[in-house]
Amino acid sequence: MNLTRPPQVAFRLALRLVHGIRKLLPRQTSYSFGKRRTPAGQTIEKIYVINLDREPDRWLRIKQELRRIRDRLGNDLLDLTERYAAVDARDFLQDPSIDADVDPYYTLADQLFVEPQPQTLPTRFDLDARIRMTRAEVAVARSHIEVWRRIARGAQTHALILEDDVWFHPSFARHLDEAWKDVVAESKEDEGVDVIYVSYVEARHGAPKTFVSSAVFRPVRGLWHLSGYILSKQGAQRLLRLLPCRGPVDLWINHQFSALNVRATRQSLVRQRTDAVSTNSYSILPTLSTIGAINSEGAALFSFRPTQLPVFAFGPANSGQSSLAIALSMLGYRCCSDLDSLPLFELTRLLEGSVERVFNAYVNVGCLESMLGELRRLYPQAKFIVTAAQANGATPIGWSVPTVLDGADVVVIDTCSVNAWRILCEHLRCAPPSCSFPRVNDLGERHIVEADVLPELDRGRKAPKRDQSPWVVECGHSGWRGVQIAPPAHESEMKWSANDEHTARLDRLHWLARTDTFTANLALFRPSNVEFDCSEGVTIHVRKEKLGIVFKTPCSPRWSEGARRGTMAS
Repeated sequence: MNLTRPPQVAFRLALRLVHGIRKLLPRQTSYSFGKRRTPAGQTIEKIYVINLDREPDRWLRIKQELRRIRDRLGNDLLDLTERYAAVDARDFLQDPSIDADVDPYYTLADQLFVEPQPQTLPTRFDLDARIRMTRAEVAVARSHIEVWRRIARGAQTHALILEDDVWFHPSFARHLDEAWKDVVAESKEDEGVDVIYVSYVEARHGAPKTFVSSAVFRPVRGLWHLSGYILSKQGAQRLLRLLPCRGPVDLWINHQFSALNVRATRQSLVRQRTDAVSTNSYSILPTLSTIGAINSEGAALFSFRPTQLPVFAFGPANSGQSSLAIALSMLGYRCCSDLDSLPLFELTRLLEGSVERVFNAYVNVGCLESMLGELRRLYPQAKFIVTAAQANGATPIGWSVPTVLDGADVVVIDTCSVNAWRILCEHLRCAPPSCSFPRVNDLGERHIVEADVLPELDRGRKAPKRDQSPWVVECGHSGWRGVQIAPPAHESEMKWSANDEHTARLDRLHWLARTDTFTANLALFRPSNVEFDCSEGVTIHVRKEKLGIVFKTPCSPRWSEGARRGTMAS
């Protein structure tokens, strides 16, 4: 698993160049590996590499890594290697349920046991609230468990398990041989080691540990990653008896350290490649963000900007157009939706083929339906989406894919389908977020009016800090006046009068002060910043405070110093 932010193109190419240069270095020899045990002790007799069938390039790269190291007999480590075809989350037709191998629910308390957050500031949060693993996390856990079964049934005493996005430390062989020698010597005096971490990242405040030797320590908890570890046959059998795995597998196994004989090399000898984009998603991020424990771009659902542009979506009434618009925003698109037309500023630039547009996704915009041919001509790389009528048949079929889209890059999606994220993200070539596909009632095509001219802003004025959400329009669009929607005709004055009467005296049974925050927000909500008054209503204070938090995304070595964040309440 690799949660680090994908590097920019130039940096990624530089990293690949470095990895290419490493091929020119002399090959290493590790005496810890070998098909046959030696009179002096145990050897690592087998290597398993977990690799998705749809990731052949990763398999090729890991084979190159394995060819760079020889075993004690002079053979490439590739000769000891068996590829295991990983479980693919895309094959799940629905969110996996509890079974004997994996329980997809865990809690914030489980997370904080491994990665304590002593500096989080909310006044209260539910430690026992259930968190559902993402499909990718379930697939990763099942892949590791199946490899454990192979080791438990196999003839080899020890095996190295690798994920496919790793590379070996330049002194891998020397350091591993030192650690293996100490482990073998220690095993002669007790029952033997179950798990040896050779790849890990320690928790923020360090992993509590006891050093067994200068090369090996015994961890109590606090080791992230299962990218590279040595597992004994005895250890595999013990892990299988401890199932089901509750939560992400690298989290769950920390909770089993007390029941296992675990060791780790003094430093991580197997590193994850940072020139490859992770395909995993992480269920804990929304919860950690909510309690203010993280606020980094790696945690935001909206931090990665899409590459497949622009997007045009159409469909029959009540077919999930508004849900699709929210989903596109979650994927980082700046989406304009459910309008009968576009503001003149935006429509003009769209029909000019200009890249200086405010939006890059247009969903259920009535005026564009008659312009499909022109849009295809102006944007040959555009992605088209057609929302299908709901599967329950409640929506009449009155809209079909226009013939003008024949040959276009178009996909038909049912937003109520369990595969909605998969279909959408495969079409847009991006990874799905960890939460469920949004489902809301369709707004329909709303009528817009041209917004009033806004006063010119002071050009010397410093732009305030803000989050990087796709619905925030930068100041660079000098002609942009926003989208002003005409009030619906059915809204009456009596309705608003009733609401005003209800809120004349603030009822604290209907209004609560928030105690959390949310992903990518620059504020933390605090009840102490809200003052209730029966006659005046409520006063909300916005204060600038230095929280002093260092934020870390789970399973990631990337850090960023917490800056000053506004604190407010709502």
